[in-house]
Amino acid sequence: FEGEMQQQQQQQQQKNPPEPFYGSPRPKHSTVSSMSTIQSLSLAAYSATKAFMDPERHDMVATLSELTGHVALQNMYDSMMSSKTGQRILTERPIVSKATIDIQTLEQMDKNTFGYAYA
Repeated sequence: FEGEMQQQQQQQQQKNPPEPFYGSPRPKHSTVSSMSTIQSLSLAAYSATKAFMDPERHDMVATLSELTGHVALQNMYDSMMSSKTGQRILTERPIVSKATIDIQTLEQMDKNTFGYAYA
């Protein structure tokens, strides 16, 4: 009976892969995209000021990152596309989780690698 249950669970996981650790993507149409440039700049300046004055205002930190994060993401994307490894990661889109990696192997890697830092 347990073997049958495990087989059903594996089949279910294949049909519905686990959600990535970073959560599900947001819908395409968000509030930020419907604002004018002036509104976005005003809100970014306001949230930056509030977040700087009180870093515990997580709502202002989140607002600022949502308004300005695309610049950092575009820079990260461009940087990754400039290397073969980065292109491979963006193409294959691997999910990094404890189920897909061997921690002991990662602990043996060079200290300046993602694998070592993850372990």
